[in-house]
Amino acid sequence: MILAKHGAKLGKENHTKAMQTASDLKATIEAFKLQGIKTVRDIATALNASKIATPQGKQWHSTSVYRLLKRIDTPL
Repeated sequence: MILAKHGAKLGKENHTKAMQTASDLKATIEAFKLQGIKTVRDIATALNASKIATPQGKQWHSTSVYRLLKRIDTPL
């Protein structure tokens, strides 16, 4: 894959932002799990119901929650 002129810089910025979001949401995810909310679909629903948007300001989906959990290294 060939990155555009600023691709490497933007990729690093996006990765940093994703890791910060994961760190910020770790306690929230753990609290959901204590409430019995454990599947990626249920976590996505809980994040959306709590009005917590993705870093892009959008709603959470199963795939985005799966990636979030991988970043914070939290097993299901």
